[in-house]
Amino acid sequence: MLRLSSRIGFKPPYFYNYSLRNRLHRVSSPALVIWGETDRFVPHAHGETYAERIPDAELKIISGAGHSAQVEKPEEAARLVVEFLAR
Repeated sequence: MLRLSSRIGFKPPYFYNYSLRNRLHRVSSPALVIWGETDRFVPHAHGETYAERIPDAELKIISGAGHSAQVEKPEEAARLVVEFLAR
C-alpha cells in the first residue's frame, strides 16, 4: 500500500507532489477538505491550498484532532460530511 501511496501522493523523501498543486483546479465537483487542527504530519497550509485551488471547495478544521481527524473525532467528521452532502 505504501508503494501505491508514494506513487500517487508524493515523491520520497519529501512527501509531496509538485504537480498536484497545479492539477487541483481540475476537480469538477464540490469538495470538503477536513483537517485536524493539530496535524503535525502534513502542514495546515496544504489544506488551505487544497481549499483555495479546488473550485467550490471548503476547508473545515476539527479542533483537538491531529493527522487522522476522521479517526480521532469520528462523530465530528461525520457531522461535517453529512452537513456538506445535505446542501
